[in-house]
Amino acid sequence: MRFLTGAVVVLLMVLTTLAQASPFSVVGSFDVVGGQRDGEDLPKAEWEGLTVIFTKDTVVTVKDDNKLYAAKYRIVGASSKIPGALMIDMTSTIPKPGQKARGLIEIEQKSGIAKLIYALPGTGRPDDFEPGKGELMFELKPLAEPVSVE
Repeated sequence: MRFLTGAVVVLLMVLTTLAQASPFSVVGSFDVVGGQRDGEDLPKAEWEGLTVIFTKDTVVTVKDDNKLYAAKYRIVGASSKIPGALMIDMTSTIPKPGQKARGLIEIEQKSGIAKLIYALPGTGRPDDFEPGKGELMFELKPLAEPVSVE
């Protein structure tokens, strides 16, 4: 009986740690403050003015009230290589429904700054936050006021 009680306590501790590490404990709106594609910095014109909104199961990128990208996502587990990072799977709904991307996401707990890296369809999940060929990474700063997605 003690073993079972101990196992339950350990399980609750693990689940609590995962919940605290989850960027989605701060589901909300973020401004894009930088980005890279294939290991190269994106020109500021490509990311400036972009807002990324996470709901409980959807991520949407907007600019000037226009949805540029939307996807359903799910967290599939913790990264075994990067403490605090979570693996995310996304399936696009806008602009090309059905495209799948796999990636990693983490949030710095004190600043709230998030990093989202994902591989373009047809490539594997990134191992770290250094984008290689076929990978995009964005740095996201939380907004004080949430933006709603209609």
